[in-house]
Amino acid sequence: MILPANDSFSFNARTGLSSWSSTLDKKASGNYSSGDSVTDDGLGVYFGIGAEININANVYTGLEFTKTIMNAGGGPESDPEDDYTIDVTSTSLLVGVKF
Repeated sequence: MILPANDSFSFNARTGLSSWSSTLDKKASGNYSSGDSVTDDGLGVYFGIGAEININANVYTGLEFTKTIMNAGGGPESDPEDDYTIDVTSTSLLVGVKF
């Protein structure tokens, strides 16, 4: 959603689902040998807010903050103590071209 404040400045907001996958390579320690890895994937919810300034009719710049929440873990038959949440936040400086 884009909410123009005037002809040169606007705010934006977004929300949705993010498909993700990850691989964690473990170092040799405890019960793991070097080269062991754990993989996981899923869907996460993301949301963000930002603002944009039009430099001219075709070029804009902006700043945006986004957060993605990823629920991970063992799955439906695993111990609930194996489940965990990863929150990924980012701040982005944008430069764009409209065509």
